[in-house]
Amino acid sequence: MSLWSRPSPDLSDDDAFVALRAAILEPEIGDDFTRTILRRNRLECAKVRWRYWMPAAVGASIAVVALTLMLQLLTVAGPTGGRDLGAAEARRSETTVIFPTSTMR
Repeated sequence: MSLWSRPSPDLSDDDAFVALRAAILEPEIGDDFTRTILRRNRLECAKVRWRYWMPAAVGASIAVVALTLMLQLLTVAGPTGGRDLGAAEARRSETTVIFPTSTMR
């Protein structure tokens, strides 16, 4: 049996609704309620944005480090010691010393 099917002996339907409305508790909303709700909403939006853009930021930082290392390796002097051998000609040296000997005896 539901509550609506039972007849109320001392209250009519209109009186029951009036009593029900009177029994409803009105919440007391403080002055900072709006500020708190707006702050909570802003924090939630910021968290969502952070989660969305974080993989892109990590990927971009890894790419920056990789490009920096690649440019660093390309600009360091190679095995030639920093000399440009592209325009040099092959010449025979006049003094060829294969085994240096000591001149002091």
